[in-house]
Amino acid sequence: MDSFAGNQSDDGKGSGPSSPENDPEDALMEDDAENDDGSDNDDKESDAENENDDDDDNADDDDNDNADDADPASASQQLQRERESESAAAAAAAAAAAAAADTRWRPRVRPGALTAKTYDIIPYVAAPMSTSIHAFCATPCMRWVFTGGQDGYIRKFDWYASINGKVPLTVAQKHPFVDSVTRAGVLLSYWENEEIPDKHSLFPENDDMKISPVYSLATHSQALWLLSGLESGNINLQSVRHDEGKIITVLRKHKSAVSVLGLGADEKSLISGSWDKDLLDWDLNKGEVVRTYNPQAGQLSAFQWRPQSVIPIPVERQPIMNCITANSISRLANGFASNRSPKLDPEADVDAPGSPASSGGFDSLFGGDDDDLFGAELSNGRTAQNSTLTLDGDDDVLMGDAHPQPAEQQLINENASSAAAAAAAAAAADTSTSNTTDHTVSSDTVGDANMDIPDTRDALGEPVHSPSAHNPIDGSTDVSSNIFLAASIDGIVRIFDRRQEKPITRLLPGKGIPPWSMSACWSVDGNYVYVGRRNGTVEEYSIHRDFQNSVRTLKFPGGSGPVSHVTPMANGRHLVCASFDNLRLYDLKDEEAAKHSRVPFLIVPGHHGGVLSSVYVDPTCTYLITMAGNRGWEGTTTEVMLGYEIVPI
Repeated sequence: MDSFAGNQSDDGKGSGPSSPENDPEDALMEDDAENDDGSDNDDKESDAENENDDDDDNADDDDNDNADDADPASASQQLQRERESESAAAAAAAAAAAAAADTRWRPRVRPGALTAKTYDIIPYVAAPMSTSIHAFCATPCMRWVFTGGQDGYIRKFDWYASINGKVPLTVAQKHPFVDSVTRAGVLLSYWENEEIPDKHSLFPENDDMKISPVYSLATHSQALWLLSGLESGNINLQSVRHDEGKIITVLRKHKSAVSVLGLGADEKSLISGSWDKDLLDWDLNKGEVVRTYNPQAGQLSAFQWRPQSVIPIPVERQPIMNCITANSISRLANGFASNRSPKLDPEADVDAPGSPASSGGFDSLFGGDDDDLFGAELSNGRTAQNSTLTLDGDDDVLMGDAHPQPAEQQLINENASSAAAAAAAAAAADTSTSNTTDHTVSSDTVGDANMDIPDTRDALGEPVHSPSAHNPIDGSTDVSSNIFLAASIDGIVRIFDRRQEKPITRLLPGKGIPPWSMSACWSVDGNYVYVGRRNGTVEEYSIHRDFQNSVRTLKFPGGSGPVSHVTPMANGRHLVCASFDNLRLYDLKDEEAAKHSRVPFLIVPGHHGGVLSSVYVDPTCTYLITMAGNRGWEGTTTEVMLGYEIVPI
């Protein structure tokens, strides 16, 4: 076929033996026939074109007639549909741009870290300092690391130069550490954490520079600016990338040392906690407080935003009175359940003499007998029958009419009404359980905290700790963007929705557990909370059960000392616990350890003897950094920053 086509002439006729070019007469006859056919075809085409033109003119006339006869409302509806389609396209483009931006700035987890059975954590870097390291922060990319201490200086380190061994440790510096620690921290710069006097104060101070210890730090994602908490209660906002250490503004509201700082996801808002027991929500664009949360019962010691999760937080269980809560009685008034929670008598909220909220003795928690700190009522119980114990003066009704409920609590409160009705029927029949609802009602307690929320971790296609598992951009419903925990030194952890002033629920110390907490953290899926205690234990709280009470206690050997910091690993199975004696990697799902056949944790080399103020795992789960410091409370420390590399196994 190709050779035949290649022999064709320009007019499409072949030049082979059968070609008409060999016979002139035949060629003339064929040309005449073609001319006749061509003229006929041209006439037919012209007639067809004329007919089509007539049809088009008729169609246009019909369209014009229909347009004239059409209702003007249809035109407006069509215009509205066009506008809606344009707005939808713009929204889709904005969502795509947001998704691209979010993906661009999100660090990728190290391969194998999410599915690792365990980790090998090896120390390489040491940065000795002559002061207790109270605060630490780092950029998400781990390019810069900032520390603050008792001496009042903020130090800036180049982390990659440190981990790559640009500067080695001297022989004298290597002596206290294990053999693998041979690299020194590369210090780029340092500056003073200066106290700026208030010019509008009635009692102005002198202009002499005063340096304050650094109790907390928070940095911009690109290290454009830095926030530091001062002993006086002020918060300095200072530049880092340009004119390093220059104080841009001072946030003034707290009255004592600012112990915790937490930036919002948009980096335009800030949550701050202080030793004055206040928890404030700041607008950084205006430098003003937009919300003040209820005063805590003790000095703030820990803060953390909840990771993305689709499971709501159960509201706090109400005090029990004859096997039914006060709210349940109000709901069952007049024979029907009400969805609104009435306010109780204000006089009922007054703390009884000698209660934890009225004692005020929460400052000295590191010494003395553990059993005599707050009495047997707090250490032995939560809400016992015929008791209306309230901690830190919070109202019994946390979600009253004066405070609108968040969207994530509406479903739970509806289930609470059904549970209350079932409890009333059970009390009338002298039975401990009722089958009228799908939830099990206990004979001791009723309410939302007693309902079992299904564990959805195994039902999802991908692990819940995966960054894309509950990404709101992917269309899933995220109920955790405004939820955070705030732990105080008195041992109580409160869960807040930043849109309301009162806590959603409170996590209380277990029976026989000293009321003390220096650290608390969420699990990677946002469904568990781990709290370090002074007696060498870590309590685990689960939203799948009674969230207000611990579901199990992780115990360490006797003499290990208080657990000063806890942080989870990326696989959701391991928890890093910093005790006084060692740093431990606890396996939360070790079945053999549950049978007491082996130890459920591994010792991480490097740290030995002393209080750790912070344990940081970077977003890629590649590096781990520990800070030795007591954060202004009691305890000895080794005054060193150690850097580790995490190897998944």
